[in-house]
Amino acid sequence: LIGALLAALVVQNVWWSADPAARLAVLAEGKMSADSTTNSTAAARWLHEHYQSGGILMDESARGNAVLPVLGIPLKEIFNRASGDYFAPALR
Repeated sequence: LIGALLAALVVQNVWWSADPAARLAVLAEGKMSADSTTNSTAAARWLHEHYQSGGILMDESARGNAVLPVLGIPLKEIFNRASGDYFAPALR
């Protein structure tokens, strides 16, 4: 029984390693996330290079928050609904 379980684990690992990005859910999700944020990341890089001041209105989605490190802009200059009382004036 133990030999059969070990053999099954070896077969399963060989099967996974043949195409890990498609067969391991965590890698497939990571690839999908990276592919779907290509445009957001490119926009964040452009904004990082060209932003001077004035504040940024930003959505509070996971994708929006994911580009914050790429932006490299102080968080006090980024406004979203989580900014509380500062959001409405920034929106106006």
